[in-house]
Amino acid sequence: MLIRHRLLATLVAALPLAAAAPLRAQTCPCPQGDDAAYETATLPVTPTSLPLCTADGCGTLAVQVTHRLVTPATTDGTPPPASPHYLGVEAGGNAGFPEPAGPVTLNVGSLATFKLTLTQPRFLFVPANKSLVSPPPAPAAAPSFLCSRVATSPPLKITVNELDQFGTNNPLKLDNVAYACQSADTAAPATTSWLVCFSLNKRGSALIHPTVTAYVNAEFFGAFVFPSGHVHSMDEFCLPATKV
Repeated sequence: MLIRHRLLATLVAALPLAAAAPLRAQTCPCPQGDDAAYETATLPVTPTSLPLCTADGCGTLAVQVTHRLVTPATTDGTPPPASPHYLGVEAGGNAGFPEPAGPVTLNVGSLATFKLTLTQPRFLFVPANKSLVSPPPAPAAAPSFLCSRVATSPPLKITVNELDQFGTNNPLKLDNVAYACQSADTAAPATTSWLVCFSLNKRGSALIHPTVTAYVNAEFFGAFVFPSGHVHSMDEFCLPATKV
């Protein structure tokens, strides 16, 4: 029996090692216009309700506090663009706000196509100017993004190398669809743009924690200051999408 075990061990040692399973590409074939959504301290906003329209209709959106700072990002190693930025404001108690009547099919570049049912607004991303030096001027008027929860959370399990104006999050592991966002404005937008935002596998990601003071000036809500430590690690990563 001992001889048999030694022979088996010898044969196993002589076998070539199996090739490791290939990792998903670190350079993401992501559509242009990626956005990194960093969690921020919660600051009250004024006004607390906004008349807002999407392609699905108009309503009054209730908003509460700041909770995201959305900054341009890239996944191909190139420097991120200087704009646009968005301030993410929590939206709650909006069960009656107009939403698409049925599922929406969104194509995220060459990565994936998702059929999503939007359930209720979660965030309003409003255009903003951001500076790490001094208070910036008010941003030019532009469409916002209304981000809604989805009925299910389809996965997109990929790893990317991410770069934005706060630094580098490598690796950044995308996990599930967190919400879908469509353009919104004070009047019905002429065209509708979409974002699909993904939650992160935070244990598998190497997330940075910005240690800078961020000055923000947002449409509708005005100026905010987030001292060092009040902009936290990234919470979602958003990719542009097109409605199919």
